[in-house]
Amino acid sequence: MFAAVDHSNSMPLYLQVVAQVNEELRRGALKEGAFLPPEPELCRIFDIGRSTLRRAMGHLESLGTISRRRGVGTVVEKAIPLAYRPDAPGTIFELIGASMRTPVTRLLETREFRVEEELSAASGFPVGMEAIYLKRERSSTNLPVALLENMLPREIVTFDLRELERRSLEELLTLGGIRQRHAEYEFAAELAGDVAEFFEIPRDAPVLVELRKSYGGDRQYSYNRNTYHPLNYRVRGVLDVDQA
Repeated sequence: MFAAVDHSNSMPLYLQVVAQVNEELRRGALKEGAFLPPEPELCRIFDIGRSTLRRAMGHLESLGTISRRRGVGTVVEKAIPLAYRPDAPGTIFELIGASMRTPVTRLLETREFRVEEELSAASGFPVGMEAIYLKRERSSTNLPVALLENMLPREIVTFDLRELERRSLEELLTLGGIRQRHAEYEFAAELAGDVAEFFEIPRDAPVLVELRKSYGGDRQYSYNRNTYHPLNYRVRGVLDVDQA
């Protein structure tokens, strides 16, 4: 079921273990209620030390994938994945809460500026518009999930920015009468670069980046660049085709 990790790979060894366990869950080879082998055996299979294994198990436990019961062993649980549908109204903040974890936000930067021509072409905002830039780190309990960068018209930011560390941006905007009615988005893979330290991954590891424009009716109210952790976050979707 499991195999030795690749010691030449730039991905941290503990994350390779996490990825293998998640893959076996996805394939159905690991079932809810199953027991993982004892620590010494897992160390031998994965070809890693005990500290690396314990870090991987702690990561999986934080995700809700496993539970470690004293005197019993490590049990596979039915985890609630942090899976996001970009076409649905729910926010990452709400998804974390619904997964029985605690959303944690760190506000890194806020600044006011005027939209210049180059940014206008990318964001859709008019040249010269007074805007505000917000940069936040979002974690699920102690697991890094996303780096969120938002640009909004200055006039709609009527709330205390410190509220962003305990409430979602969408909730605060909704309280001000602004609700998302339409969104345009695209996803691309990039190298982690400067977000690597927060995500605890190598700088050359891939991450998922979403560019998103949100509209309340006919008016655009935000342009977002969201960078997501490669293992702690996933995007899912549903396609319904009418056969009638």
